[in-house]
Amino acid sequence: MSAPLSVNGQLSLLADDGTELKILADGASIFVAVPSLGALRRLLRQPGWGSRRARGKGLERVAAAMSARGLVPKLSVNDLVVAELTQSIRPGLVARWLNLGPVKLHWPAILRVVLRVR
Repeated sequence: MSAPLSVNGQLSLLADDGTELKILADGASIFVAVPSLGALRRLLRQPGWGSRRARGKGLERVAAAMSARGLVPKLSVNDLVVAELTQSIRPGLVARWLNLGPVKLHWPAILRVVLRVR
């Protein structure tokens, strides 16, 4: 196992469809911030995400690499953390059905994003 990393920084990326993604690193957590649920759906429909099976395998590889370095990637929409990618998590029923690999879905935050509740 590699030595744990502590990462700090901010990065903004512009997706092909014009969506701005913000990547914030604070110690062991790396946040990928997407501005809205619609933007997330558009990004996931873009070429390169592959099939469900390929996406699940890719997420497993990312989780293994990040976990080996003590890092936990988290996805946020509208400033709410909706998912975590970590090798130590057992995926729930929906994550398994969507073949998301080792993803922990945060249902209260997801419902708040879907219902647009703050």
